[in-house]
Amino acid sequence: MFVSEIKSGAARIVPFEFSTTQAYILEFGAEYIRFYKDRGQIQTSGVAAWLTGTAYVVGDLRTEASVTYYCLVAHTSGTFATDLAAAKWYAQEDTIYEIPTPYVSGDIANLKFTQSADVLYITHPSYAPRKLIRTGHTQWVLSVIDFLDGPYLSTNITTATITPSATTGTGITLTASAATFASTDVGRLVRIKHSSTWGYAKITAYTSATVVTADVKSNFGATTASVDWRLGVYSVTTGYPSCCMF
Repeated sequence: MFVSEIKSGAARIVPFEFSTTQAYILEFGAEYIRFYKDRGQIQTSGVAAWLTGTAYVVGDLRTEASVTYYCLVAHTSGTFATDLAAAKWYAQEDTIYEIPTPYVSGDIANLKFTQSADVLYITHPSYAPRKLIRTGHTQWVLSVIDFLDGPYLSTNITTATITPSATTGTGITLTASAATFASTDVGRLVRIKHSSTWGYAKITAYTSATVVTADVKSNFGATTASVDWRLGVYSVTTGYPSCCMF
């Protein structure tokens, strides 16, 4: 039966099956996903008005000037114009519930999926792997998967060292003795060994081929230079997994 036209351009229909009684159809299009269940398209209704000074989390819905918005970034609201300009909200079209994605039209055909309960895992060789989580008909959140300590490339075999500015914390500096980093390494993991202790961090900003900023995920053993280090396998520099499976 005809339910609805797609939003625009080309789209791909993907099943989301939690159980025999809870199944959805997902419309993946250029930078969006729309949702269908029980032969209808999921709509938004009765959404509360946006309020200044309110703490919002990703996935929250609020209305402003008769338009429904989806929260993109966890924040405490200031003025709506300021928050909107800072890309903290995404406007819904009419009353149709949809969420934004990074995937452009040419990427849709190459997406791969696998599901476990209420989580749909998504891979594409040009994007960090993501997971789509459902907690309600109009509560879906797409986020980058935060891999725990790996996977990594082989341990460094050159004389180049990496020195962390601190053993713990966010916004620390990693300094290499030779050109090691690329601007496309933001989001990449770095594992460094001091004595028998392996610690690791995620790169959050690029300064130069020898200096990056990182958030420590597992404490380093010291702040001295180490020749024993490994870079994460996944990054814009090296690419991402193209398939996923349980």
